[in-house]
Amino acid sequence: MKRVRLPLYLLGISALLAGCNSGEKTIADASQKVERQESIVVEYINEVASEESRLHNLFSKTLTEDKELQSMKDSSSTVFKNIDNRRESLELIEEATTEIFNQAKAVKDLKVKGMPEKDIKAFQKKSEEVAGSLTDWTEDYEENLEKERMYFQSLSSDIATYETFSEGIAATNKRHKKSNENLSVIEQQLLELSSARNVLSDQLENKED
Repeated sequence: MKRVRLPLYLLGISALLAGCNSGEKTIADASQKVERQESIVVEYINEVASEESRLHNLFSKTLTEDKELQSMKDSSSTVFKNIDNRRESLELIEEATTEIFNQAKAVKDLKVKGMPEKDIKAFQKKSEEVAGSLTDWTEDYEENLEKERMYFQSLSSDIATYETFSEGIAATNKRHKKSNENLSVIEQQLLELSSARNVLSDQLENKED
């Protein structure tokens, strides 16, 4: 699975809050909160990627050590723990996504004297865009995890065949490929959100000069 990288920017706006008016404080607060959520999103997308990269070896180990596939039947195989770990990371991404969307709402239609409305709007739109894409991706990935769980459990069935095995692997790989394509879009959107956020940060700093 694709790992997402995002450059780290230091906003440096905490000290400016005391001198800001209410509109500026709203923007500064939203910028800080979104920055934190960006980091959380990237961290846990990469956690999902790490777990996904381990899945093949865990699956191979189960096939080698459990010829009867009893651990698939009773869900004690480490592949199921792997699925659970990825689901837990998705939940944290979902929480961060909600916060990003909330901050987009906080600055919607906000007008601040001395700050271009188009830049505030760009930050708001990019936040909404990222939140929407992340929502779609996590929903799809959760569905993929459920399909993975069902596939692994199906292997212990008396009617499972080689086709069950091979077709399931192909379907899983296809879903992972689509997920990676969507992540490439999200990575670019996160970069654009960071850029829009830092434009506002620079403007706040300049207003204090």
